[in-house]
Amino acid sequence: MKRKKLGEILIEAGVITPEQLGGALEDQKRYGGKLGTILLERHLITEDEYIRALTTQLQLPAVDFTRSTIPEKVIKILPEELAEKYTVFPVALKHTSQGRVLMLAMSDPTNVEIQDQIRFTTGYKVEPVLAPDTTIQYVIRDYFYNNQGKGSYRLEMDMSMPEELEVETETDRMRIERVSEAKRDTPSEDAPSAGGQTGAKEDERPQLSRELKALLKILAKKGIITAQEYLDEFKDTD
Repeated sequence: MKRKKLGEILIEAGVITPEQLGGALEDQKRYGGKLGTILLERHLITEDEYIRALTTQLQLPAVDFTRSTIPEKVIKILPEELAEKYTVFPVALKHTSQGRVLMLAMSDPTNVEIQDQIRFTTGYKVEPVLAPDTTIQYVIRDYFYNNQGKGSYRLEMDMSMPEELEVETETDRMRIERVSEAKRDTPSEDAPSAGGQTGAKEDERPQLSRELKALLKILAKKGIITAQEYLDEFKDTD
């Protein structure tokens, strides 16, 4: 059976019009690149729509990180630096008659070079499953920085919005504020501390993104800054 083209699938799904597809194809002919990337850059489709179309075209499953609990031993198969370099994330390990197979979340499962590199590095055969690029980026940051690369993993946040990273950063901020309200008189573990200093009261602390908190923790652990130095600098910038 002949595989349907991506543009055809998107038109049938009512995601784009034939005119929009024609314009994207003209860009592809003129500048090169993949059709899906061009449609994404033109904001004609969302990543979720792109992934759904790919699952139809390539007959590959998509992974939902909010419904899948990934064991730590599976995640540890792939070095962190490779996950970040290629924007991929291991999700499962299955045993077949031909050996063990690593199920790998990818936004571009047609990239055989990446699969070959990971197969060579890990010693496992690779079977791709689909996930949006920004979702994989978020999961990598969330696991290796917020979870310190330990334990099993399951995404606890809704990744269905097209503007995933922006929405989730705002959600993180709101969650931090609610925790601060509940623990106003309790020193926060999220503020940087070093040299035995306890830091300031909760209501004196700024609300931070998860990425910035992780960076401050690293700086504090290395003795580069202290909690008081950070808070003094914050007050000076107000």
